[in-house]
Amino acid sequence: MSIPRPGAAPLVVDAGEPRNAPSAHLQGYLSRDGMSPAEFPAVGREEIARYGVELVRDRVVDAAGGEDFTVVLAGGRTVRARQPAIATGLKDEPPLPGPAGRFGRDGR
Repeated sequence: MSIPRPGAAPLVVDAGEPRNAPSAHLQGYLSRDGMSPAEFPAVGREEIARYGVELVRDRVVDAAGGEDFTVVLAGGRTVRARQPAIATGLKDEPPLPGPAGRFGRDGR
């Protein structure tokens, strides 16, 4: 993680919908093998707090660029940013309907 430059106010907007929610535990993630998927983001939140990052539990509903970017959150808050980093997440979907009940739960 990089340390923010002076004068920057880092903000993370998190909708609270982790991709790994269906999994029973993490696998193959160095230093976190076997950790609960619910515990993993909690550790990350603790780490970013030490760097002065503000965490907002919300969802981005609109963003528009210009000289600065304007980001609108579902809760009504509007945030201006010079250099936003956007991570939209990913949704895993089983390729066939049959395995859906085992998705994220079975390594076979």
